[in-house]
Amino acid sequence: MSHALNSLIERTAPLMESLSQERCHGSQVDSENCSWYHGAWQYLRLLDVVSAPTWHDSFYRKELEHAAHSYPSPRVLVCGVADYSMLYYVLEEFTSKRVDITVLDLCKTPLELCQWCAWNQKRNIQVVQGDLLAHAGNYDVIVTDAFLTRFDSTSKKQVIEKWRQLLAPGGTLITTVRIANGSEGKTVSTGEQVNEFTGRALDASGALSAFPTSPENIALKAREYAKRIVSYPASAANIESDIKAAGFTISRFGLRKLEGEMEPTSYAEIVAIKEEYHGKA
Repeated sequence: MSHALNSLIERTAPLMESLSQERCHGSQVDSENCSWYHGAWQYLRLLDVVSAPTWHDSFYRKELEHAAHSYPSPRVLVCGVADYSMLYYVLEEFTSKRVDITVLDLCKTPLELCQWCAWNQKRNIQVVQGDLLAHAGNYDVIVTDAFLTRFDSTSKKQVIEKWRQLLAPGGTLITTVRIANGSEGKTVSTGEQVNEFTGRALDASGALSAFPTSPENIALKAREYAKRIVSYPASAANIESDIKAAGFTISRFGLRKLEGEMEPTSYAEIVAIKEEYHGKA
């Protein structure tokens, strides 16, 4: 994590925890109340124990820089945000005054954090609270971190198809997705993994000279996160097939092995270009 981004998150982690109690009313991670997720998120981000764009730092920087120079007046959609981390990468690489950046999410909490980040960076963005599948727009670049990991196999295809619809011909999709270690499908933490994750978060917070919340709060939030988080990892072959079937040409599909949240995990780092014509509107 860059020092600048780390400093921002240290400042806003307590704010995000507070906002989550008022603003969270459901998102992709929890359709009823996602406060347990957003209230813990930036604390866990600081401890580097949860999947985030910084786990793919060089990938995002390289591909976003390339995309920023590929379109004269780029229209960028950042969708499915946990906080402003993905937006921060976009703001760093898309520096032209002609860029148009939209951030989309179901939950108001991360959107307000994104607005704060843009204000802090003296940049203009648009935020939209809503469902991706109901969103209308026309973009040159769509970027999102591990968003597909939140959907089952049927919904994954719907999301990929929606991305194709939202992109202009020749538009670029930049994303990552968790790859299944074995069989595909819904993945939840075991009791042993919950305990290990909680202990790892506590150890990491204790190793820092200063941390914006108490060890007791970290233990509660880390345990709740580990107990409730659900993922839907997919095979690399199926993800690649689904993206191609939707009308994309894949220009990069690399696998990166990481420590993961609850267990060692591989992620696919993907760049795909919408084909000029695929027999669809």
